[in-house]
Amino acid sequence: MLKLLVKRKTGFTNSLPGVSLQFDDAFTPIECHFLPPFHQTTFASFTKKIMRKIIVTEFITLDGVIEAPGGNETSHPHAGWQFKYHSPDTGKYKIDELSSVDTLLLGKTTYEVFAAYWPGQTGDGFADPINRMPKYVVSRSLQKVDWNNSHILRDVAKDVAALKKSDGGDILVYGSATLVKALLHHDLIDELRLMVYPLSIGGGLRLFDDNRELKKFGLKHSRAIDNGVLILEYQPIS
Repeated sequence: MLKLLVKRKTGFTNSLPGVSLQFDDAFTPIECHFLPPFHQTTFASFTKKIMRKIIVTEFITLDGVIEAPGGNETSHPHAGWQFKYHSPDTGKYKIDELSSVDTLLLGKTTYEVFAAYWPGQTGDGFADPINRMPKYVVSRSLQKVDWNNSHILRDVAKDVAALKKSDGGDILVYGSATLVKALLHHDLIDELRLMVYPLSIGGGLRLFDDNRELKKFGLKHSRAIDNGVLILEYQPIS
């Protein structure tokens, strides 16, 4: 038996002869066992199907708003709404989430907020990994990026799809509402993670527009935190 370790959730389903997949929890690899009879053609077919996942992670209110959870992104009167609910559990979840990927994908506004803050920070949990890992910003207007290891993409449908097929681990999207809406429209999201906070803020930028577009999701994992925050992990259903 040949054992191959690959990044979990590769966009591949266990449909090849002689291949057995073992799925674990959200932040560990898959074990892939090739069972006899095993041929080179099976391996070639398997490797062609391996694709990086795009994981979108959002702070969201009960009334569906994702605007200004951190406090300085916009001039929303209730900006910074998620800070009152910080806990060790939510902090660990976010650190584990970041450590499970090796690339960031961001919209222009979120990128500029991050680029103004993180380069001046240090620390093993967030700052060092974020400053080190590749960062892709999708923008038609941005002409220059100065943050370490940053790259500009112009077209969501073409460039992000190509990024998913490139070598590397999974890709994490923070915030980036406009980008996420485009990713949803083009069916480029592999996992949607929502941290639902127990408050409403009376309006603001929402994750889903009123565009009458149907999208279905299956619940992969849920967890309630003692501070009232609910973690929901979804996968799109075709």
